[in-house]
Formats: sequence, structure tokens, C-alpha cells
Amino acid sequence: MHAEAVRRYRMHRQQALVAWLVPTLICWVIWSATMFGEFPWPAIVTVATGVRLLQLLITREETIESIERRLERKERKRLASRQRREL
Repeated sequence: MHAEAVRRYRMHRQQALVAWLVPTLICWVIWSATMFGEFPWPAIVTVATGVRLLQLLITREETIESIERRLERKERKRLASRQRREL
């Protein structure tokens, strides 16, 4: 279970990185091409989209434990359902 939880955490972290990086880069490119020298509004996008990534990085162990608990609950439900069908 732990290995699967770590794998899923890494997947979540990668998705959060992409969800932060793509809009951040797009906004900074637009700003530098059209408004360079004016108010750097892409900084707002950078911070706003980086919250989830930062949360995942800061709470690594807690997130993995949470994923493990969800996987265990799902497995218990699957086993209970299987036992009911066998009866």
C-alpha cells in the first residue's frame, strides 16, 4: 500500500507542477511580449497557481498517509463486497 501511495503522491505532485508551470510561463511570455516594464501581473498568476504545488511539497508525509488511508478504505470495501457476493 505504501509504495502505491508514494506513486500516487508523485503523480499528484507532477500534475500540480504542470498546472503551475504552464499558465505561469504563458502569462510571463505574454507580459514580456506586450507589457514589459509595466506592472508584473503574471506574479499574481504565479502565486495563485502555485498554492497546490506548495501544499503538496510542504505536507509530503501527511499527503502520502492520507492517500494510504483512502487506498485501505477502498480495499476494505472491495473485500467486503466480494465476501457478500460469495455468500
